[in-house]
Amino acid sequence: MTMREFREILRNVDRSYDDFVSLVITYIKIPGNRSKALQIRDYIESSPFADSSDVLQFMINELGMADVSDTMAMGVI
Repeated sequence: MTMREFREILRNVDRSYDDFVSLVITYIKIPGNRSKALQIRDYIESSPFADSSDVLQFMINELGMADVSDTMAMGVI
């Protein structure tokens, strides 16, 4: 899956918005997180009624995504 394809998947999530797409893309660019893009894609594909909030909740609960302020403190955002 290319980054362009992944962005398109994220844009097609119900209630998607630019900051949501940017946050997810930034998250998978963190060293060690690239493989999590496949898990996010699989979640979206297996949960057709999930909206952007559900995807973020999945990332927090299942993938261990740090609080956004932690990510900002690391200089990633």
